[in-house]
Amino acid sequence: MKEIENTLHVTLPDRYKWLLKEYS
Repeated sequence: MKEIENTLHVTLPDRYKWLLKEYS
């Protein structure tokens, strides 16, 4: 899950958007 670790610096809303793109 290196991708998720790399997104930790992103603001939470943006991170959740990214997660939705990855897993939806």
